[in-house]
Amino acid sequence: MAIKNKHGMWVSYSCEELIKDISEDIFLFGEDHKVYAILQFFGTVDGRILDVDFIVDYIDYEMPTEKEFIGDSCELGFPDEADNITLEMLQDDYRKNLKSIENERVVLMTAKNLLEKLLIQNSII
Repeated sequence: MAIKNKHGMWVSYSCEELIKDISEDIFLFGEDHKVYAILQFFGTVDGRILDVDFIVDYIDYEMPTEKEFIGDSCELGFPDEADNITLEMLQDDYRKNLKSIENERVVLMTAKNLLEKLLIQNSII
């Protein structure tokens, strides 16, 4: 199916790795998990006029929480020290990712919606 640009041409963008990543996130967090899709404008590529925005990456909408990450062990009052360190690392990564998209164009959507859009933009004309 691909994407039709404003000139009526069908264009696509290979994004198998993103499809794999969001599929894993859907398995872990569910279809309603919110993400920021990061858009990039592609004008002319290899002499071909694309003139379209493609989704090139995504980040989580919300910072990972202790309850989500540690789960039952936290509720019992016995969080594992390694889990705390890993959670802190995930939260630091989240902050860095959020900072890195300050000047990017992003769209908030569900993981399911992102997967649907990626499948379309990845499809061959």
